[in-house]
Amino acid sequence: MAATMAERRRRVFLLITSSGFGGAETLIYQIACRLHCEGRHEILVCSIKPKGAVAFMLEDKGVRVESLDMLARKEWKTPWKIFMKTLKLIRLLRAFQPDILHASLFQADVLAAVCGLLAGVPVRLATVHMVLKKKFPALIIERLLAPLITRYIAVSQDIKKFYVSKLFLPPDKIEVIYNAVEESNVLRRSRQDVAAGCRFPSNQALMAMIGRLDDQKGIDYLLQAVKTMVSKKINIGLLLIGDGPERKRLREAAGRLNLDQHVHFLGFQQNPMPLLAASQALVLSSLEEGLPFVVLEAMALGKPVVSTAVGAVPEAVKNGESGILIAPRDPAALAQAMETIISKPDIAKAMGEKGREILRKHFLVSVTQEQLEALYDRLFVPVP
Repeated sequence: MAATMAERRRRVFLLITSSGFGGAETLIYQIACRLHCEGRHEILVCSIKPKGAVAFMLEDKGVRVESLDMLARKEWKTPWKIFMKTLKLIRLLRAFQPDILHASLFQADVLAAVCGLLAGVPVRLATVHMVLKKKFPALIIERLLAPLITRYIAVSQDIKKFYVSKLFLPPDKIEVIYNAVEESNVLRRSRQDVAAGCRFPSNQALMAMIGRLDDQKGIDYLLQAVKTMVSKKINIGLLLIGDGPERKRLREAAGRLNLDQHVHFLGFQQNPMPLLAASQALVLSSLEEGLPFVVLEAMALGKPVVSTAVGAVPEAVKNGESGILIAPRDPAALAQAMETIISKPDIAKAMGEKGREILRKHFLVSVTQEQLEALYDRLFVPVP
């Protein structure tokens, strides 16, 4: 006898722009693994760009992953290729017949709105991880397509506020579900060996910055802060963990500031947690942010966070309690905050413990995934 709608597993199609390592990709990995393992849902993950590391990790878990192999920025001169790959997505959707299409990142949001409608998917969701306010064309496109999205999921109250006040979306169209981490997984990863080639003096007070090396991260201000500390004879070691378009220029800038012995460019690390565990704090000098996973990972390790008060960071880090928040573009304040962490270990330890306490209340995967599944339940539209 055919399964009734109540018995049939709900089909969820997770669409993401890329499947390499990153915050949005981590979130998709968490969602897909949990839904796949609990057995109530049939999952298909689709990456717009060619498959990356997260896609292969999901396949190892038994999750079906497809790819459109689309590189829109490189293929814009051959629009027929983009058109054919968009048709591939529509065919995948029609074949899978999802009850819910859940997209993450801008390109995925756009395709989910258009292709989801054409394929007849009843529920179309888009997760907003970050608002880069300088990218107004993208925001305009998103606003024009908003009527085609059933609900937006914002990873912070800050992002919801922006969409309501600047894009004029109704508040009830946006759900806030925070990013989250598995504390036990972060701790397990932190106990692994530091990757070969990561060399830095053992006698330095280490600060870790983890993220893509681009202008959004404000690393020039961080270098100036380190220069200030070195001039005060503070033996700081800044671990820059990540890669990006600014790496060469930043290395040259560090050389001009005579910081070669204090700023360590460690490149992309598949598992940066041992380096964060070896550091006294996480430091972020970002000009814009969403809710970075690395902030939550630092909290899971009991590390204080020194960060600019941008985006959703103040929703996770309580200034003076679990870390120190400063204004962006203020290297003097950044230097003072890092000096406080280094010179007052008892305060730094108490901040780390408070951060772990906050994490356990609000930013664990078990908490946020229950909220996501509750949203799926509310929006699910049975089809006879």
